[in-house]
Amino acid sequence: RMVAQVNIKGPRLLPVQRWTFSTMVAFRFSYMGFGLTEYDKLRIIDFSGKCSDDNFNPNRAAYEYTYISVNCPADCKRVTLTTGPVPGNLDTRVRTADCSTFNPNHGDCVRNDITEVNVVSASETELVFQQPHGFQDGDEITLGKNIFCDPTDDICSDEALGALKGVYDFEDINKKDFQAPSTYSTPHRITAVPGHPTRARISIGWPEPRPKFTVVFAGTDPNRPDIIGQGGLWTHHSMGITKEEIVGDQARANMKVCWSYGRPEAPGAIKYVEEVGLLTITDPAVMEGATISISTVKLNTAAPMILQFRTAASEQIGLKYDNAIDSLRLKIIFTHPLQLDIRRTDLDA
Repeated sequence: RMVAQVNIKGPRLLPVQRWTFSTMVAFRFSYMGFGLTEYDKLRIIDFSGKCSDDNFNPNRAAYEYTYISVNCPADCKRVTLTTGPVPGNLDTRVRTADCSTFNPNHGDCVRNDITEVNVVSASETELVFQQPHGFQDGDEITLGKNIFCDPTDDICSDEALGALKGVYDFEDINKKDFQAPSTYSTPHRITAVPGHPTRARISIGWPEPRPKFTVVFAGTDPNRPDIIGQGGLWTHHSMGITKEEIVGDQARANMKVCWSYGRPEAPGAIKYVEEVGLLTITDPAVMEGATISISTVKLNTAAPMILQFRTAASEQIGLKYDNAIDSLRLKIIFTHPLQLDIRRTDLDA
Protein backbone atom coordinates (compact mmCIF):
# COMPACT_ATOMS: atom_id res chain seq x y z
CA ARG A 1 0.00 0.00 0.00
CA MET A 2 1.34 3.46 -0.95
CA VAL A 3 2.16 5.60 2.09
CA ALA A 4 3.35 8.78 0.38
CA GLN A 5 4.09 10.24 -3.03
CA VAL A 6 6.82 12.71 -3.97
CA ASN A 7 6.56 14.73 -7.20
CA ILE A 8 9.59 16.58 -8.57
CA LYS A 9 8.90 19.27 -11.18
CA GLY A 10 11.36 20.76 -13.60
CA PRO A 11 12.93 20.33 -17.06
CA ARG A 12 13.78 16.95 -18.54
CA LEU A 13 17.50 16.38 -17.98
CA LEU A 14 18.21 13.25 -20.05
CA PRO A 15 18.70 13.04 -22.91
CA VAL A 16 20.17 16.55 -22.96
CA GLN A 17 17.94 19.00 -24.80
CA ARG A 18 19.69 20.93 -27.59
CA TRP A 19 18.66 23.71 -29.97
CA THR A 20 20.44 25.34 -32.94
CA PHE A 21 19.39 28.58 -34.66
CA SER A 22 20.84 31.00 -37.19
CA THR A 23 22.17 34.46 -36.42
CA MET A 24 20.06 37.56 -37.12
CA VAL A 25 16.73 35.67 -37.24
CA ALA A 26 14.08 35.87 -34.50
CA PHE A 27 13.34 32.43 -33.06
CA ARG A 28 11.46 30.62 -30.32
CA PHE A 29 11.97 27.16 -28.86
CA SER A 30 10.15 24.60 -26.78
CA TYR A 31 11.46 22.42 -23.98
CA MET A 32 10.20 19.29 -22.27
CA GLY A 33 9.76 18.72 -18.56
CA PHE A 34 7.50 17.74 -15.69
CA GLY A 35 5.02 19.93 -13.82
CA LEU A 36 5.79 22.96 -16.02
CA THR A 37 3.58 26.06 -15.71
CA GLU A 38 3.06 29.37 -17.49
CA TYR A 39 4.84 31.13 -14.62
CA ASP A 40 8.18 29.43 -15.30
CA LYS A 41 10.99 31.47 -16.88
CA LEU A 42 14.06 30.67 -18.98
CA ARG A 43 17.37 32.54 -19.30
CA ILE A 44 20.16 31.91 -21.82
CA ILE A 45 23.65 32.36 -20.37
CA ASP A 46 27.20 32.00 -21.65
CA PHE A 47 28.69 28.48 -21.65
CA SER A 48 31.25 29.54 -19.03
CA GLY A 49 28.58 30.34 -16.43
CA LYS A 50 26.34 28.23 -14.22
CA CYS A 51 22.62 28.61 -13.58
CA SER A 52 23.31 28.81 -9.85
CA ASP A 53 25.74 31.74 -10.21
CA ASP A 54 25.02 35.03 -8.44
CA ASN A 55 22.69 33.40 -5.93
CA PHE A 56 20.68 31.59 -8.65
CA ASN A 57 20.31 34.79 -10.72
CA PRO A 58 23.14 34.42 -13.27
CA ASN A 59 24.57 37.59 -14.80
CA ARG A 60 26.17 35.95 -17.83
CA ALA A 61 23.02 36.35 -19.92
CA ALA A 62 24.07 39.92 -20.75
CA TYR A 63 24.73 40.85 -24.38
CA GLU A 64 28.48 41.11 -23.85
CA TYR A 65 28.49 37.39 -23.05
CA THR A 66 25.76 36.01 -25.34
CA TYR A 67 25.14 38.61 -28.10
CA ILE A 68 21.42 37.99 -27.58
CA SER A 69 18.58 40.51 -27.88
CA VAL A 70 14.93 39.97 -26.90
CA ASN A 71 11.54 41.52 -27.70
CA CYS A 72 12.40 41.22 -31.39
CA PRO A 73 11.74 42.05 -34.12
CA ALA A 74 9.38 44.88 -33.11
CA ASP A 75 11.52 46.50 -30.41
CA CYS A 76 14.77 44.58 -30.04
CA LYS A 77 16.61 45.21 -26.79
CA ARG A 78 20.00 43.82 -25.88
CA VAL A 79 20.01 41.70 -22.74
CA THR A 80 21.53 43.57 -19.80
CA LEU A 81 23.04 42.53 -16.51
CA THR A 82 20.49 41.53 -13.88
CA THR A 83 20.60 45.04 -12.42
CA GLY A 84 19.51 46.48 -15.78
CA PRO A 85 16.07 46.78 -17.40
CA VAL A 86 16.38 43.65 -19.62
CA PRO A 87 17.84 40.78 -17.54
CA GLY A 88 16.90 38.20 -20.16
CA ASN A 89 13.98 36.46 -18.43
CA LEU A 90 12.09 34.64 -21.19
CA ASP A 91 8.35 34.13 -20.73
CA THR A 92 7.11 30.64 -21.48
CA ARG A 93 3.63 29.31 -22.11
CA VAL A 94 2.08 25.91 -21.58
CA ARG A 95 -1.07 24.77 -23.36
CA THR A 96 -4.31 25.24 -21.42
CA ALA A 97 -8.03 24.95 -22.10
CA ASP A 98 -8.33 28.69 -22.73
CA CYS A 99 -5.18 28.74 -24.90
CA SER A 100 -4.90 25.33 -26.54
CA THR A 101 -3.18 26.78 -29.60
CA PHE A 102 -1.56 30.20 -30.00
CA ASN A 103 0.60 32.22 -32.34
CA PRO A 104 4.42 32.54 -32.03
CA ASN A 105 4.03 35.48 -29.63
CA HIS A 106 1.53 33.71 -27.35
CA GLY A 107 -1.49 35.56 -28.76
CA ASP A 108 -4.59 34.59 -30.78
CA CYS A 109 -5.48 31.86 -28.30
CA VAL A 110 -8.00 29.19 -29.32
CA ARG A 111 -10.15 27.52 -26.62
CA ASN A 112 -10.56 23.78 -26.33
CA ASP A 113 -12.54 22.84 -23.22
CA ILE A 114 -13.43 19.42 -21.84
CA THR A 115 -17.09 18.54 -22.43
CA GLU A 116 -17.33 15.07 -20.82
CA VAL A 117 -15.52 13.06 -18.14
CA ASN A 118 -16.21 9.32 -17.94
CA VAL A 119 -14.49 6.73 -15.74
CA VAL A 120 -14.02 3.68 -17.97
CA SER A 121 -11.98 1.29 -15.80
CA ALA A 122 -10.13 0.90 -12.54
CA SER A 123 -7.12 2.64 -14.08
CA GLU A 124 -8.42 5.01 -16.77
CA THR A 125 -10.79 7.93 -17.22
CA GLU A 126 -11.78 9.23 -20.66
CA LEU A 127 -11.96 12.93 -21.47
CA VAL A 128 -13.88 14.42 -24.41
CA PHE A 129 -12.66 17.75 -25.85
CA GLN A 130 -14.42 20.30 -28.04
CA GLN A 131 -11.74 19.97 -30.72
CA PRO A 132 -8.84 17.61 -31.53
CA HIS A 133 -6.50 17.91 -28.56
CA GLY A 134 -3.14 17.17 -30.18
CA PHE A 135 -1.70 15.40 -27.12
CA GLN A 136 0.95 12.71 -27.44
CA ASP A 137 1.05 9.51 -25.40
CA GLY A 138 2.89 10.24 -22.17
CA ASP A 139 1.98 13.93 -22.01
CA GLU A 140 0.81 15.02 -18.55
CA ILE A 141 -2.14 17.24 -17.62
CA THR A 142 -4.14 18.37 -14.62
CA LEU A 143 -7.83 19.31 -14.67
CA GLY A 144 -9.41 22.47 -13.30
CA LYS A 145 -12.65 24.38 -12.82
CA ASN A 146 -16.15 23.48 -14.05
CA ILE A 147 -15.73 19.75 -13.42
CA PHE A 148 -17.87 18.41 -10.53
CA CYS A 149 -19.24 15.26 -8.98
CA ASP A 150 -22.51 14.27 -10.63
CA PRO A 151 -25.21 15.43 -8.16
CA THR A 152 -27.20 12.23 -8.78
CA ASP A 153 -24.24 10.03 -7.78
CA ASP A 154 -23.77 8.97 -4.15
CA ILE A 155 -20.35 7.40 -4.80
CA CYS A 156 -18.48 10.49 -5.94
CA SER A 157 -16.76 12.52 -3.21
CA ASP A 158 -14.57 15.59 -2.80
CA GLU A 159 -11.62 13.24 -2.38
CA ALA A 160 -12.39 11.50 -5.70
CA LEU A 161 -12.85 14.86 -7.45
CA GLY A 162 -9.50 16.11 -6.15
CA ALA A 163 -7.78 12.93 -7.31
CA LEU A 164 -9.36 13.29 -10.75
CA LYS A 165 -8.16 16.87 -11.15
CA GLY A 166 -4.69 16.13 -9.77
CA VAL A 167 -4.56 19.45 -7.89
CA TYR A 168 -4.70 19.67 -4.10
CA ASP A 169 -4.75 22.51 -1.58
CA PHE A 170 -2.01 22.60 1.02
CA GLU A 171 -3.32 22.04 4.54
CA ASP A 172 -2.16 25.50 5.66
CA ILE A 173 -3.69 27.35 2.69
CA ASN A 174 -5.53 29.77 5.01
CA LYS A 175 -2.54 30.42 7.26
CA LYS A 176 0.45 30.38 4.92
CA ASP A 177 2.73 33.24 3.93
CA PHE A 178 1.26 35.13 0.96
CA GLN A 179 4.17 34.10 -1.28
CA ALA A 180 4.04 30.43 -0.37
CA PRO A 181 2.31 28.10 -2.86
CA SER A 182 -1.37 27.36 -2.30
CA THR A 183 -1.58 24.05 -4.14
CA TYR A 184 0.46 21.08 -5.29
CA SER A 185 -0.26 18.88 -8.28
CA THR A 186 0.07 15.27 -9.40
CA PRO A 187 -0.47 15.40 -13.19
CA HIS A 188 -1.99 12.45 -15.04
CA ARG A 189 -0.39 10.82 -18.07
CA ILE A 190 -2.32 10.98 -21.32
CA THR A 191 -3.08 8.12 -23.70
CA ALA A 192 -4.59 9.02 -27.06
CA VAL A 193 -7.66 7.12 -28.29
CA PRO A 194 -6.91 5.86 -31.83
CA GLY A 195 -9.41 7.11 -34.39
CA HIS A 196 -10.91 9.67 -31.97
CA PRO A 197 -8.85 12.89 -32.00
CA THR A 198 -11.19 14.64 -29.54
CA ARG A 199 -10.88 11.87 -26.94
CA ALA A 200 -8.02 11.01 -24.58
CA ARG A 201 -7.59 8.89 -21.47
CA ILE A 202 -5.78 9.81 -18.28
CA SER A 203 -4.09 7.44 -15.87
CA ILE A 204 -6.63 7.41 -13.05
CA GLY A 205 -9.69 5.25 -12.50
CA TRP A 206 -11.85 3.51 -9.91
CA PRO A 207 -13.23 -0.02 -9.47
CA GLU A 208 -16.96 -0.65 -9.45
CA PRO A 209 -19.03 1.14 -8.31
CA ARG A 210 -17.35 4.01 -10.13
CA PRO A 211 -17.86 7.70 -9.35
CA LYS A 212 -19.59 9.85 -11.94
CA PHE A 213 -18.41 13.32 -12.92
CA THR A 214 -20.08 16.07 -14.89
CA VAL A 215 -18.98 19.22 -16.70
CA VAL A 216 -21.04 22.33 -15.93
CA PHE A 217 -20.44 25.09 -18.47
CA ALA A 218 -19.92 28.47 -16.80
CA GLY A 219 -21.16 31.73 -18.27
CA THR A 220 -23.94 30.28 -20.39
CA ASP A 221 -27.09 32.29 -21.17
CA PRO A 222 -30.34 30.39 -21.86
CA ASN A 223 -31.47 33.33 -23.99
CA ARG A 224 -28.26 33.33 -26.04
CA PRO A 225 -27.62 29.92 -27.61
CA ASP A 226 -24.59 31.40 -29.38
CA ILE A 227 -22.84 31.81 -26.01
CA ILE A 228 -21.43 28.36 -25.27
CA GLY A 229 -19.74 29.26 -22.01
CA GLN A 230 -16.62 27.78 -20.44
CA GLY A 231 -16.32 24.01 -20.09
CA GLY A 232 -13.90 21.87 -18.12
CA LEU A 233 -10.46 23.42 -17.76
CA TRP A 234 -7.10 21.65 -18.08
CA THR A 235 -3.38 22.46 -18.11
CA HIS A 236 -0.64 20.67 -20.03
CA HIS A 237 2.54 20.34 -17.93
CA SER A 238 4.96 18.51 -20.26
CA MET A 239 6.14 21.27 -22.60
CA GLY A 240 6.86 24.99 -22.35
CA ILE A 241 7.31 27.34 -25.33
CA THR A 242 9.01 30.74 -25.47
CA LYS A 243 7.88 33.69 -27.57
CA GLU A 244 9.41 34.19 -31.00
CA GLU A 245 11.40 37.15 -29.75
CA ILE A 246 15.02 36.00 -29.44
CA VAL A 247 17.79 37.07 -31.83
CA GLY A 248 21.47 36.15 -31.68
CA ASP A 249 23.76 38.67 -33.39
CA GLN A 250 26.87 36.49 -33.39
CA ALA A 251 27.60 32.78 -33.46
CA ARG A 252 27.95 31.26 -29.99
CA ALA A 253 28.12 27.54 -29.16
CA ASN A 254 26.65 25.58 -26.27
CA MET A 255 25.11 28.42 -24.31
CA LYS A 256 23.22 27.16 -21.28
CA VAL A 257 19.46 27.51 -20.93
CA CYS A 258 18.48 27.96 -17.27
CA TRP A 259 15.04 27.29 -15.75
CA SER A 260 13.29 29.18 -12.96
CA TYR A 261 10.12 27.76 -11.44
CA GLY A 262 7.17 30.08 -11.01
CA ARG A 263 3.87 30.25 -9.15
CA PRO A 264 0.88 32.61 -9.22
CA GLU A 265 1.46 33.72 -5.62
CA ALA A 266 4.85 35.25 -6.55
CA PRO A 267 4.97 35.73 -10.34
CA GLY A 268 7.97 38.06 -10.16
CA ALA A 269 10.16 35.75 -8.07
CA ILE A 270 13.24 34.56 -9.97
CA LYS A 271 15.46 31.66 -8.96
CA TYR A 272 17.23 29.70 -11.67
CA VAL A 273 17.69 26.26 -10.18
CA GLU A 274 18.38 23.95 -13.12
CA GLU A 275 19.97 23.77 -16.56
CA VAL A 276 17.46 22.82 -19.27
CA GLY A 277 19.87 22.19 -22.13
CA LEU A 278 22.34 23.76 -24.59
CA LEU A 279 21.57 26.35 -27.26
CA THR A 280 23.84 27.19 -30.20
CA ILE A 281 23.69 30.18 -32.53
CA THR A 282 25.40 29.61 -35.89
CA ASP A 283 26.05 31.66 -38.98
CA PRO A 284 23.75 30.38 -41.75
CA ALA A 285 25.17 28.63 -44.79
CA VAL A 286 25.95 30.99 -47.67
CA MET A 287 23.71 30.57 -50.73
CA GLU A 288 25.69 28.99 -53.54
CA GLY A 289 25.35 30.17 -57.11
CA ALA A 290 22.98 33.02 -56.26
CA THR A 291 21.88 34.93 -59.38
CA ILE A 292 19.20 37.49 -60.22
CA SER A 293 17.40 37.49 -63.58
CA ILE A 294 15.42 40.62 -64.48
CA SER A 295 12.25 40.60 -66.59
CA THR A 296 12.60 44.06 -68.14
CA VAL A 297 15.35 46.42 -69.25
CA LYS A 298 13.20 49.55 -69.06
CA LEU A 299 14.47 52.11 -66.55
CA ASN A 300 12.37 53.23 -63.55
CA THR A 301 9.89 50.38 -64.03
CA ALA A 302 8.85 47.96 -61.31
CA ALA A 303 8.84 44.39 -62.62
CA PRO A 304 9.22 40.85 -61.25
CA MET A 305 12.63 39.26 -61.00
CA ILE A 306 13.84 35.70 -60.50
CA LEU A 307 16.22 34.87 -57.64
CA GLN A 308 18.00 31.56 -58.10
CA PHE A 309 20.25 29.82 -55.58
CA ARG A 310 21.25 26.47 -54.10
CA THR A 311 20.82 25.79 -50.38
CA ALA A 312 23.19 22.82 -50.31
CA ALA A 313 26.24 21.64 -52.18
CA SER A 314 24.92 18.12 -52.71
CA GLU A 315 21.78 16.03 -52.46
CA GLN A 316 23.14 14.34 -49.34
CA ILE A 317 23.14 17.64 -47.41
CA GLY A 318 19.82 18.73 -48.88
CA LEU A 319 18.09 15.67 -47.47
CA LYS A 320 18.26 17.30 -44.01
CA TYR A 321 15.22 19.41 -44.99
CA ASP A 322 13.13 16.25 -45.04
CA ASN A 323 13.80 15.77 -41.33
CA ALA A 324 13.24 19.37 -40.27
CA ILE A 325 10.88 19.92 -37.34
CA ASP A 326 8.63 23.01 -37.09
CA SER A 327 9.09 25.88 -39.55
CA LEU A 328 12.15 26.71 -41.63
CA ARG A 329 13.36 30.27 -42.31
CA LEU A 330 14.83 31.82 -45.42
CA LYS A 331 16.62 35.15 -44.98
CA ILE A 332 17.80 36.99 -48.12
CA ILE A 333 20.39 39.77 -47.77
CA PHE A 334 21.25 41.95 -50.77
CA THR A 335 24.90 42.95 -50.49
CA HIS A 336 24.59 45.86 -52.98
CA PRO A 337 21.26 47.52 -52.15
CA LEU A 338 22.04 50.68 -54.16
CA GLN A 339 22.02 48.67 -57.38
CA LEU A 340 18.60 47.14 -56.79
CA ASP A 341 15.38 48.87 -55.74
CA ILE A 342 13.26 46.27 -53.92
CA ARG A 343 9.52 47.01 -53.80
CA ARG A 344 6.87 45.46 -51.57
CA THR A 345 4.03 43.67 -53.29
CA ASP A 346 1.33 41.07 -52.63
CA LEU A 347 0.14 37.83 -54.18
CA ASP A 348 -2.29 39.67 -56.50
CA ALA A 349 0.36 41.94 -57.99
